[in-house]
Amino acid sequence: MGRVENDLTKASRPAVIITGPRTGGTLLTHALSNHPFIGCVRGEPLHALSTWRMNLYGVEPVKILQICTSLEGYLISMCKVAYEQAWYRGVWEYLIKAKIPILHLTRQDVLAQTVSFLLNKLARDGTITHPQHSFQAVAPVKVELSPDAVVRHYAWIVRKRNQVWDKIKHSGCPVLQLTYEQITGGIEETQTLNADATRQICKFLGVSMASLPISLKRVNRRLEDEITNWGAVKGAVEKWQRK
Repeated sequence: MGRVENDLTKASRPAVIITGPRTGGTLLTHALSNHPFIGCVRGEPLHALSTWRMNLYGVEPVKILQICTSLEGYLISMCKVAYEQAWYRGVWEYLIKAKIPILHLTRQDVLAQTVSFLLNKLARDGTITHPQHSFQAVAPVKVELSPDAVVRHYAWIVRKRNQVWDKIKHSGCPVLQLTYEQITGGIEETQTLNADATRQICKFLGVSMASLPISLKRVNRRLEDEITNWGAVKGAVEKWQRK
């Protein structure tokens, strides 16, 4: 009898998505959760304000991670781990010891990532009304950002990304590195995960190829249209890059 891929009686294999802010991690978890053989927990279960942490008060984040990566009824169990969450007590040690496959998601356009991060921060502070994620079309905003603040956060994102990548590539864990641009295929409102990225992910995780639909809508559109002082912001970042 040939191999039966959907024999789900065996324990699932663990994997994690490690990602910085505003790189498409939530989009990716939603897409992967639509694969018939992947149990991908949506959101950030290790976040201090997550439903997991609130309902399992007092349970160490590493224990929650172990639960999320050992779901029954799937070939692969996985979840998203943000950069700062990877250093919660016991989390990194668990990943290294178990040699858990890591899908490291970054964003090629760091300026877009930075602006998205700052817009999300303004929304959390109540300065603007703007969703972090949405299943409905989102109206564009008009915001002026401090060029100095953009440069500071841009530098922070680059520094943090490089530090985490250095740790990941020396971890001994299997690693697949992808970008936001790769998983979306550069399409503004894609309805499925990019086919080439999907093939890479499925091969990396050892599951069959499947179309992965996306329901989330893009919340930030053309930066030139949303950031009223876009020229000054872009110029400040370009000046910092030349240093």
